[in-house]
Amino acid sequence: MGCRPRAGSVRAGRRAVAGALLASALLAVPAVADPTPPAEPSVPYTCDFPVLGARVVSVVVGADLPVAVPVGAPSDGFPVRAAITLPAEVVEAMGAAGGTRVSGSVEVGVAVAGAEQPRTVPVQAPLAEAALPATGEVALSATGVFPEQVLRSAGLAQVSARGIALSLDPVAAPAWAPPSGGRVQVRCAPHEDAEADLGTTEVSASVDWAAPTELTVTATTATSVSLSWAPPGGRTVAAYEVRVGDSVVATVTEPTATLGDLRPGTEHSFTVQARDDIGRRSRASEPATARTPVSVVRRAYDIAAVTHHAALDLRLSLTGRADAELDVASGLSAVELELHDTSVRTRMFGLIPVEAVVAFDTGGTTATLSQDGLAVSTRVSVVLPSITLFGYPVSSGSSCRTSVPADIALHSDGAFDPLKGGSMSGTYTIPALAGCGDLTKALTAMASGPGNTLDLTLTVRPD
Repeated sequence: MGCRPRAGSVRAGRRAVAGALLASALLAVPAVADPTPPAEPSVPYTCDFPVLGARVVSVVVGADLPVAVPVGAPSDGFPVRAAITLPAEVVEAMGAAGGTRVSGSVEVGVAVAGAEQPRTVPVQAPLAEAALPATGEVALSATGVFPEQVLRSAGLAQVSARGIALSLDPVAAPAWAPPSGGRVQVRCAPHEDAEADLGTTEVSASVDWAAPTELTVTATTATSVSLSWAPPGGRTVAAYEVRVGDSVVATVTEPTATLGDLRPGTEHSFTVQARDDIGRRSRASEPATARTPVSVVRRAYDIAAVTHHAALDLRLSLTGRADAELDVASGLSAVELELHDTSVRTRMFGLIPVEAVVAFDTGGTTATLSQDGLAVSTRVSVVLPSITLFGYPVSSGSSCRTSVPADIALHSDGAFDPLKGGSMSGTYTIPALAGCGDLTKALTAMASGPGNTLDLTLTVRPD
């Protein structure tokens, strides 16, 4: 609600009486108590103190309600001046409980009622610290601001104060602190015959201002969103406020803005309000929503693959694991690839039964993600650590292997979602073997050669 001073009214005293409670919940002055309360009548409240029980506390408040606020648009907050007087018996009891100063916070329920359903807004604020005197009363004073509200129905809105909850730091009365520690909680309620009316304000379309239009997301990065919009007509715009929920995240003078320091991989919703040169705000625009892309995707995948050896017309199943870290902005990925050992049975020269354990040394694996899909390039050395002929071992150890690593290029079949996994395929050539002793030439003739295929499925591992 706006902050313009209201003209004098015969009801000012009555409004100020009930408003005293509101001020006690809005104690936001600097940390020195002002002993001079506003010149308005006090309102009696009953507060339930530890040890003492129910005691009457005097509260005084004054509020500068606006004459009118716009319908359907956030209104400016309004200032509230307040003072709470703790009676002498409460002060003495707090001193007996070890207290020397009063500090803490307060919450008050402030009700707004009019043509629409009444609402109660909890308002919280820190208490201004004050010293406890040895005897006599102590006055706590503050000026706070009631938060802006959106009233969607035109008509007269009544503003009044409700119950108060004090939350006192243990230093106020250490012996009153709960056994589990923490603050001393004191609840206060107005007397039944106490006037709690803070006043009225007119909710009217006559003070309304149309919203900016065509709010559009023009660009996104992992940590930023750029927006543009069309200015509202009817008034000269001094500035625009870009909001996320109820919070203003940017103030600009042109109908564009870029919001940074956003969380990657998150949906963000924005609205925009215009403001004129005396602080009046327009309605809020329709929201625009954008999702910032994930900057780095880290995923572990299970590998299930089938390779077809062209020369032997042999299919071999493979399993393994891939750990990938993908930079979404560049599309480049660092990959650690692991293929598990497997075994193969075939016949050398079509006659001699051969059984071999096949192992893989992997290295130099890279990946690139684009709109066309995922491309992976890797180098794999094929190792035969165990070979048997007719069931008799003829070779063992890691020396029998391809003379150079095989270069394998794989590509997904269309777009690839790194968060879900997918399938890839490619062809490769097996280089000549080396280090296999007398079997080197025969194994090279049998195993090496081009035209071999690899079909691979990446399945995301559960966290």
